[in-house]
Amino acid sequence: KSRTSPGYGITATGTRAVVFRTVSVDPNTIRLGSTLYIEFPDPFRNRNGIYVAEDTGSGITGNAIDIFFGEDAPKEDIVEKEALRFGRRQVIVYVKEEE
Repeated sequence: KSRTSPGYGITATGTRAVVFRTVSVDPNTIRLGSTLYIEFPDPFRNRNGIYVAEDTGSGITGNAIDIFFGEDAPKEDIVEKEALRFGRRQVIVYVKEEE
């Protein structure tokens, strides 16, 4: 979606994607709306914490998740470089049990 699209930045659950909160999941593996605790490897441990399964993606299947790192302002690449530096890594994900 383009930045001018009304649905830009809106997740599958209808929320706006937020850094340190939004994660895309396979809803057949992790229920949308689930609360997750994610542990990151070094040097990304500062990102450890509570996240929410708010979105889906065509490339997200099974146990894979996609963590929203944010978005660059036009003509910037700070967030893109951080996401590329992170790349594809294993993280530990705990799914909070429903009550």
